[in-house]
Amino acid sequence: MNRGFAAALLAVLLLSGCGSTEPLEKRNSDAPVGSTVSGTAETAPSATETEISSVSETETVTTTTPVTTVTTVTTAPGTTVSETVTAATTKPLEFSELTKLVYAKGYVTFRTDPYDSATIIRFLDPGSELTVGGISEDGRWYRIGFGGMKGYVLAAETTDEKPPTTTTTTTVTTTTTTTTTTTTTTTTTTVSETEIPPEAGDPEDPPEYPSFTGCKALPQQILKAVNDCKAKYPNMLIGVGIYTLDGKTGYEYNPNQLVNSASTIKASYAVFVLEQCEKRGLDPAKTYITYQSRHYHTGSGVIINSGRYGSSYSVEYLISVLLSESDNIAFEMLKDKFTISDFYVYNRSIGGENDGLQWGRGSVIQRRNEWVALYKYITGGRPYSQLLRRSITGTKYSFIADGLADQHSVMYKSGWVFKSSYPAHCDCAIIDEDYLIIVLTQDSTVGSGRKDAIAAVAKAAEAYCKARGGKMF
Repeated sequence: MNRGFAAALLAVLLLSGCGSTEPLEKRNSDAPVGSTVSGTAETAPSATETEISSVSETETVTTTTPVTTVTTVTTAPGTTVSETVTAATTKPLEFSELTKLVYAKGYVTFRTDPYDSATIIRFLDPGSELTVGGISEDGRWYRIGFGGMKGYVLAAETTDEKPPTTTTTTTVTTTTTTTTTTTTTTTTTTVSETEIPPEAGDPEDPPEYPSFTGCKALPQQILKAVNDCKAKYPNMLIGVGIYTLDGKTGYEYNPNQLVNSASTIKASYAVFVLEQCEKRGLDPAKTYITYQSRHYHTGSGVIINSGRYGSSYSVEYLISVLLSESDNIAFEMLKDKFTISDFYVYNRSIGGENDGLQWGRGSVIQRRNEWVALYKYITGGRPYSQLLRRSITGTKYSFIADGLADQHSVMYKSGWVFKSSYPAHCDCAIIDEDYLIIVLTQDSTVGSGRKDAIAAVAKAAEAYCKARGGKMF
């Protein structure tokens, strides 16, 4: 063979990607030959599951803009695979000073950074008063402060006009009857309130979640474990709940304390997704979502290491890794088809967390309501109940399981964040299908984690249950 020709051929092969030492079948293992597969250099997972950081006071915010190149590889006559390589470049987004008050038109998405795929801090209620500190050069984003937090909202989702305060009149008629006379009294009560239009899909009737009248203080043995942890970590907030699986009886400590939820919210979100699949006639095994660059999220999961942009995953698979691996990218992908705003409506209807819903805050009571609904779905003969049971049994991370001395059947979902202004470790678990235990911790010490406190409380609860013959209640 002519040396010049051979050298030219080798150069072509190297440029087209054929010079890679990795087999083509392996590099494109998650798509059939002939399909378009996009690849990106993977970023090493963060040590945290997710992170919400304070917004800088500086006037320039750096955003990421992908630049894409395409290389076509011929694998057989007439068959090609296009491999897309995306590199990130930075583009400064300038903010100028602007000081004024604006108001939320509807439910406003409050984000950590000024771009559409940035982490959602929380949803702001209609009519919320927002203090603007800056505006982007294109006029699209406001930098705001709300509730002691700093972040960004879309200017189009706000208004300069304060929502009107309306007066509503409620007439209550009470009838009292005796054996001799009948007295009818009409009372008119005037209430002044800010009228907020209901969100589409809100339940008209009161939510059917359990009352809390059957709950008592923690038994002394478990309370001692809580107090020991508080002595060890004086800045720690902690809430504990131990309940029957219908949620009507239990033991509680600080049950209304709001704590950063981290990924514990994913359990209730999975129930919501499966209920939506039923309502829409979707088969989770046959419904696919394509992984795109905007879905990328650091932290826990398997897609961050093995996934490629352009690959498609079934909802069934995404639910599985969302729970078993606490996969953040799966969470982002599912939200394309099953939106956070619809989840917001669902979670409020069952008495669950309603403060942000993605890395927001929740209480023991709200977590309890979510898990009562979860267990009801699993045991209620629903079409995808076994998928949910499999996905949430024996998940990769559990601080409660870390504290158990004996073998148990456990369904659980934990969450943590410890590089933010409100670090937290939280866990919820159903033990032996006998009782539900929830332990939520948060510490004001940035970078701290209190998972050992959760394990200690779980260990004390296990010992208490064992002393009662293996039944918590």
